[in-house]
Amino acid sequence: MQIINPASIFNSPRYASAIRAGSTIYTAGRVPIDLDGSVYAPNDPAAQTEHILQCLKVILAEGGASFKDVVLIHTYYLFQEDMGAIFEVMQKHFEDHRPPHTGMRQDSTSWKERGIRLEIELVAVVED
Repeated sequence: MQIINPASIFNSPRYASAIRAGSTIYTAGRVPIDLDGSVYAPNDPAAQTEHILQCLKVILAEGGASFKDVVLIHTYYLFQEDMGAIFEVMQKHFEDHRPPHTGMRQDSTSWKERGIRLEIELVAVVED
């Protein structure tokens, strides 16, 4: 098993950013947090999605994968009206690759207070 905590992104002191078990990479849910621990682009769902996906790209690369290897996406969001902006940014990164996706609305007081609009987690399988 490989623990994945890239030095170039924020990593929680409580859990791994991802684990590669065999050929499968499981990421923790990523919220828009800068390397210094502050919220990136408070209340801007498009910018936050971009930031999260850039971090996930770094995580996947360290595990030997890319977005083309993603087999499942979970997105947790505060506001339904943000989903258009979220999907527009995701499509830019995933291009014609369309892995299964589950979106789930959250009602989080702490997210609202901090300006966090979404969280994304991925599962990827690396083909040898």
